[in-house]
Amino acid sequence: MLKIAFLNLFRHKLRTALCILGIALGIASVIALVSIIDGLSFEIQGAISQMQGITVYEKGAMGPLFSEIDKSYESKLSAIPNVKTVIPTRMTLAKTIEGKSVAFGFSSVRLIGSDYSKSKINTAAGYGGKVIKGRSLTGSDNGKVVVGNELMDQLNKFLGNNIKINGKKFEIVGVYETGSSLLNSSILMSLDDLTELNNYSQDKVGQFTLELVDPSKDKQTAKLINFKFGEKLKAVSASSFSNQLAGIIDTLRLLVIIIASIAVLVAGIAILNTMLMSVTERFKEIGTLKATGWSSSDIVTMILMESAMISAIGSISGIIFGYLASSTISAAFNVSILISPGLIYQAVLFAVVIGLISGIYPAYVASKLDPVTVLIAE
Repeated sequence: MLKIAFLNLFRHKLRTALCILGIALGIASVIALVSIIDGLSFEIQGAISQMQGITVYEKGAMGPLFSEIDKSYESKLSAIPNVKTVIPTRMTLAKTIEGKSVAFGFSSVRLIGSDYSKSKINTAAGYGGKVIKGRSLTGSDNGKVVVGNELMDQLNKFLGNNIKINGKKFEIVGVYETGSSLLNSSILMSLDDLTELNNYSQDKVGQFTLELVDPSKDKQTAKLINFKFGEKLKAVSASSFSNQLAGIIDTLRLLVIIIASIAVLVAGIAILNTMLMSVTERFKEIGTLKATGWSSSDIVTMILMESAMISAIGSISGIIFGYLASSTISAAFNVSILISPGLIYQAVLFAVVIGLISGIYPAYVASKLDPVTVLIAE
């Protein structure tokens, strides 16, 4: 029966190939899209795990990158109980590095300007990190930068080299690393340098990073800041931000799975149509099998085997295509991917189940054929 079911796939090679292609594209879409989301999630969670204290930025802004806060809030925030240090900070994206545009896409390079008379390298913008080569920045450093180790490797730079950012040269005095490759591709500089580099107002900053006396009370302190300055500012603790971001990523992952699964469902409809046409064309053959002793359950099993084989072959092809697509995107856009065994198992199981369900009706039609009627009609 297994041999017959397998050979039946070659009766109409083009029709079978199109069904397999449909399943393969659906599975490839699921694996490629979800692996990218999971990879980004892993990187972002790694970055979030490095966050410390509280981040305060403009209320209504999409985030610190798009925030503008009056510098006068520094003294007001310093008066909040449990606040140890208020560090004015600004983050933006580099327009060009070494004359090459990097402002958009996954290969963006973040510029982080901070007041290093008040902060150390491991508290820049509220993210942890340590200098592994050279030295950290000081409050008097101008025209000098500390570069993430991964970005250093990409640019093939060394300590003491100059790096041209937005057309202006800076000296590399240190290399830092964190627990996240997403943060390891940033450039740290003084707040004054970043303000001058992008012609920002001297009276404005992008955000304030707050170091706390008791870090365990970050949520209570953030609530107090939102209560006092809620009309203009938004304070987010590291733990709250992590929970919010996790929820957004989970929702995005679910949306991607739903969209990609639609392709698999469409392929399932194609399998149903193919198997139904195949059964219709094989009425005499099926009638002969039943006349020679095959039961209705045998016929059902054979048809379901055929649809399951189409799904299985399509799934294996989809895994290969999905891996190749993910790897290509990762290499082209410098973004991490994460393909877990669970993802592959779920995608294949879903495709095979869809294939089996698609074969149920054609199998039912075949099992109800009367061999005498079919053979006489032929």
